[in-house]
Amino acid sequence: MSVFYPPMNEYADNLVKFFQQIFSPEQALALAKSLKFVQRSRKMLPGLFNRCVINTLAVDKEWSLYSIYANYRRMYCESHDDEPLSWEPFYDFLARSQFITYVEAIMDKCRERALQTKAFSDFSSLLEVLHEKTGIDDIVTHDGSVIRMSNNTLGRENYYIHDPALKLHASVSLMSFATIYNHLTAGQADERINLLDEHKPLKNKLFICDAGYCSDNVYEQVEAAGGYFLIKLRGNCGFKIEAMQNVSASEQVGDPIVPLVKGKKVPRALKVTELKVSDETAADLIAVTQSGIRLRVVKFKTEKDGKTITISLATNIPADKLDLFQIAAIYRARWQVEIFYRCIKGFCSMRGSRSSNLKIQKAFMLFSLITAYLKIILGATAQENSNTPLEISPKKLMHTISPYLDILISKIISGNKFSDILKQIQLCCREIAVTMKKSKPSFINRKRGKYIGWIIENIKRPIIKTAMGAIWANDPKVVLRKEFVTVYY
Repeated sequence: MSVFYPPMNEYADNLVKFFQQIFSPEQALALAKSLKFVQRSRKMLPGLFNRCVINTLAVDKEWSLYSIYANYRRMYCESHDDEPLSWEPFYDFLARSQFITYVEAIMDKCRERALQTKAFSDFSSLLEVLHEKTGIDDIVTHDGSVIRMSNNTLGRENYYIHDPALKLHASVSLMSFATIYNHLTAGQADERINLLDEHKPLKNKLFICDAGYCSDNVYEQVEAAGGYFLIKLRGNCGFKIEAMQNVSASEQVGDPIVPLVKGKKVPRALKVTELKVSDETAADLIAVTQSGIRLRVVKFKTEKDGKTITISLATNIPADKLDLFQIAAIYRARWQVEIFYRCIKGFCSMRGSRSSNLKIQKAFMLFSLITAYLKIILGATAQENSNTPLEISPKKLMHTISPYLDILISKIISGNKFSDILKQIQLCCREIAVTMKKSKPSFINRKRGKYIGWIIENIKRPIIKTAMGAIWANDPKVVLRKEFVTVYY
């Protein structure tokens, strides 16, 4: 039977050459031997295998495990005259338990390098404005995404699973657009599984999540680490409300009150759905959870699919640093984690392989993250060496940059002097700027908050002064009046 060897992609091959600068074949072999992944380096060479996988995933095309084997066999035959590697030993090599440990070690090194970059100037501008007002150095958005499998991998181990999938939990730093934490679980796993267990220190970072991560445990861990959180609340969350203050869209501030439930003799925790907010008014509240955690809750109206809905957000950002409308604007930055998932699935081939081995499935998904990190590092190189700042969108970085990376990588890996490389990179960056510089966002993208500049505009303005900051600090000068609030069930 004849074997089809897919043609090598020149851009992907150059991307591998850049990877080998970060992680050389000699380092790959030493790591593989230290982890007992490779006992003897005969026909399975870790450096050559890494090159083959990254080359395949960077092309943004459909792929299979057999196509990777065909690429590896072809590259091996080009430099060796002995008998080529057959399919069975190749698959058995990947099925080893040390395989995923080996890939995780490579991923950690690439991620560490990617986190040192500042690849996106619009994110940097947002963080500069935010740091000036609050001291926050970075925004970390966290979410999970299901990755479907084309086989019954999990179904073989668990007969009750009819729709096998893996779930990737990732915390994305907006400064570098790389993950500071990622974890793979079964697709049916709890949203909050292992959350924050392996996180880097969150001091002076803003941690943003959706309602799936609403938990007292998350509040406690982020605050104990010296960070800030901004998490969407579910409608059934119960709080004891210490004080609240209404603010209209025209920035008119109402009197601070202590809300009481009309007709109730026994105090109890109010649900966030029970305090009504009119269409033109937002509410700033100080609340205490049932476990005794003190929070600031922001409640406001917004539109979704043509309907007006009420959103409640829990945070520990003081009211004297950001007002409630600015808090609502920052929460829109959470959408960047969704863009991250679209990029790695659409442009880094994180689609799952057809292997029936769960370790191989996970390892190749981690290789997709490695491919994404390489593109992030190269995008940062282009921006840092450009005469004018490049506001590179993540999608364009992962996809549109491909034709220009061929030129950029060749300059970076060349043997010229640093000054010559810098000059050549700057010339290359001018071409990248024409294609990759952000165009004016559409009205709908501005409205949805997908445009970071819209958030920056809101944070820059002076805050709306309320009594919530003084109430939070237990200032005795603030007089609160008690008012009954109608409850809507």
